[in-house]
Amino acid sequence: MNSAFSLVESDWVYDVDITEESPQFAGKHAIAPNEVVSFDVMVGRKQGGHELTVYRCYLLLEFDEGEPLETDIFYFGISGPTEIAGSYTHKGPTKEQWGKCWADNIRRLDALGYDARWIIHPESAPIIENVAPGLMERKAD
Repeated sequence: MNSAFSLVESDWVYDVDITEESPQFAGKHAIAPNEVVSFDVMVGRKQGGHELTVYRCYLLLEFDEGEPLETDIFYFGISGPTEIAGSYTHKGPTKEQWGKCWADNIRRLDALGYDARWIIHPESAPIIENVAPGLMERKAD
């Protein structure tokens, strides 16, 4: 099997709020010479809208020994988090409301000379008939 990737678990995870004046994290760890470690930097913000905001940044790593390591400038985008100001869960009309609505539609279309009864599903016909007895009977031309 030829894998095109390698799954590496992080040794540390750091959270950074990008909206701070000087976003940073402090990681203080003792690692042996030539030891390889991996870490994730989770970047987010506490407030924001649904629109995308693009940030320009760089990463600077400072060590107790040796020179600091600084990346080139890179860009990334974040949207959110958004807060729901209100919500609505549609539950649909009751059977009686639906039946009255279709009964009204059928009557109006009958007045125009169009018979819409053929588009009503057979399982729905009793609902209309319940609120408008006799309406679902086909009209003769």
